[in-house]
Amino acid sequence: MARKKRRSYGSGCVLKKGDGLAIRWREPVLLSDGSIQRVLRYEALGPVSQREATQTLRDRQAACQIPKRAPQTFEEFAKSWKATVLPMYKYSTRKHHAHILEKKLVPFFGDTRIDRINTEQVQQFIAEHNAKRYSPNSIDHYHNVLSTVLSSAVKWGYISKNPASGAELPKLVGVKPKIALTPEKAQALMSVLGPIPKTLVAIAILTGVRRGELFALRWKCFDAVKGMLSVQEAIYENVIDKPKTEKSIRIIPLPQPAIRILSEWRETAPRRQADDFIFARHDGGVKDHKQVMRGHIAPAYRMLAHCASCDSILRKSGGEDWKACTRCEKC
Repeated sequence: MARKKRRSYGSGCVLKKGDGLAIRWREPVLLSDGSIQRVLRYEALGPVSQREATQTLRDRQAACQIPKRAPQTFEEFAKSWKATVLPMYKYSTRKHHAHILEKKLVPFFGDTRIDRINTEQVQQFIAEHNAKRYSPNSIDHYHNVLSTVLSSAVKWGYISKNPASGAELPKLVGVKPKIALTPEKAQALMSVLGPIPKTLVAIAILTGVRRGELFALRWKCFDAVKGMLSVQEAIYENVIDKPKTEKSIRIIPLPQPAIRILSEWRETAPRRQADDFIFARHDGGVKDHKQVMRGHIAPAYRMLAHCASCDSILRKSGGEDWKACTRCEKC
């Protein structure tokens, strides 16, 4: 009697399961070391016909012709992402992304397999933080980091699409309004500032450079003859890095007042070598922008009052009362 021909390894089979059918097959999985392992898969189909079960088996086998990544939890994937992708970002971005991952995303999604995270779970994460009265702007930051991590999971073959892309976010609200100085207010403010904060405020107004760029300026960036200021670096929490974007690396033509102010400051600055910071401490380090703001600029601004009717500058000197406005009829 001829022996029955054996099925080839991994060809899959249809099984009787209670009152229905089930299928079993082997799926190639790409491991972290690059090797491929064939993993046994099982799926109960219920009361279906033999033909339907066979077709489902063929569909599952066709879908796994290309090896998939071995499943990982979100926490495992986030750890790999932090080690390989996060170092590509600027220091400030690295710090904030790492904080959001550690404090917000891993505690919520950590034990969930990354291929089982769906849009509903992402929406639950958003709703939970919204119920805790987190600001819409903060929730938007958390969602952006989550979406960035899951985008890498798509690129690396762990998931087919990004589940964060379909989530609904609370409407963003406006941030605290910035103070915009009129020429009159700017002149009044600088008239009561010391040399360093006065120079800082003047250059910020005349050039529009960002705070981190301003404090990272070195004397070699200033060309008094050509009237140019070269922005090449930025500083964040005492870490020197490139500016915010590639276009932020630029050369700014300076107006005559800016050239004069910087030239005057160079005559009295404690450090004046090419690689010295324009706004350096006596030990050569960069001045703390928060300390300059808290200790000098903010108190000086509070010393200026404004007419409630016409917003013109009123000054206060010593213990004297506010001087009356001479421009406004109501005064």
